[in-house]
Amino acid sequence: MIQPRTIEGVPHERVMSAIRGIRVLFVEDNEIHQTLLLELLSKANTKPVLAENGAQAINILAEQSFDLVLMDCQMPIMDGIEATKRIRQQPQWASLPIIALTATTDHAQTQQALAAGMNAIASKPVEPQQFYQLLYQWLPQPAQADDLQEYLDKVRVKAHAQQLQQPIQELLTQFTGVCVPKVMALKKAAASQQSGALQDAARQIQQVISHLAHPDFTGLAQELVEQADRLSSEQVESHCQRLVKGVQQLIKEIRRWQQTIELEQATDNEAAQIETLSIEAMSIDGLDGEAGLQRCGGNPKVYVDLLRKFADMYGDGLQSQGDELAAYVHGMKGAAAYLGVTCIADVAIAIEQDLASNQPPTTEQLNRASTTVVSVCQQIREQLSSN
Repeated sequence: MIQPRTIEGVPHERVMSAIRGIRVLFVEDNEIHQTLLLELLSKANTKPVLAENGAQAINILAEQSFDLVLMDCQMPIMDGIEATKRIRQQPQWASLPIIALTATTDHAQTQQALAAGMNAIASKPVEPQQFYQLLYQWLPQPAQADDLQEYLDKVRVKAHAQQLQQPIQELLTQFTGVCVPKVMALKKAAASQQSGALQDAARQIQQVISHLAHPDFTGLAQELVEQADRLSSEQVESHCQRLVKGVQQLIKEIRRWQQTIELEQATDNEAAQIETLSIEAMSIDGLDGEAGLQRCGGNPKVYVDLLRKFADMYGDGLQSQGDELAAYVHGMKGAAAYLGVTCIADVAIAIEQDLASNQPPTTEQLNRASTTVVSVCQQIREQLSSN
């Protein structure tokens, strides 16, 4: 049985480092939900693949491998419950973590998801930090290996940069500038088979990486410093190869991080340029802009684009009937909750509750609800078009 990792005491940077690069099968039919979650997954540098229903997800799983699955529960063609049951029937997917995505608060429905074989529940709308923590908890435990999966310790880097009162980008650039000659010196010392020169070269590398790399990797350099005169030539060669490989990987991770920092800075600049637009959008009655913006990963452009899309999708009010109405309202509820359009989310919740009861909403009630939806969507359109 799959067991979650503990999250208690794990720093946010560790979480983000662990989930970077993971392959996620994301199964969701609602266009707004797709955009929101794909934005969060991309911001965390994961590798998501989108499926729009359970049948499509099973076909994709047959062709590609994934670290985990995010599965919406209510979808057309094949819902998440049925898809999970079929996935669990296949031995090769028995240990694949599946996280349910659901807007329901009904205990019976969440228990149904778990009974089908899902491992955990992510309630819509998801909060970014909690979402990332959930991904971390259900990642497969890494296999033990001779070398680390990651070498760069961002927590250490940030602490060191803060201590020096030096920008992180500047610190990383300095490291890459001095690291290459240190590696060349280590290779030269190893070829000379002189333990003194080897110890000195390993010590210099240890000093350089001590504030940037994970302790296990700095320990490898320390081991070479302490034992170079007692190791066989084969052991020296092995240690040096691992150390050189690790430093090369460390440089790659640093460059990737520098690119991410540059991208975030560019996004911050873009956000500043449209800050007025976002503030205006947040002033609409019945719109919790702060919460909606947070769920979009703090990206104002994504948030404003999705508000426009929401107004276009639901601006005509309640047009469906019967089962189609239930599906329409369910999708509208989830999208409204994600974007902080609380007044429409409340309307959708009330309709869902009435549809589930023995006394479905009257035509008059549906008309009042539809008027509210149309009015709020019109406000969003007008507010955004004026900027």
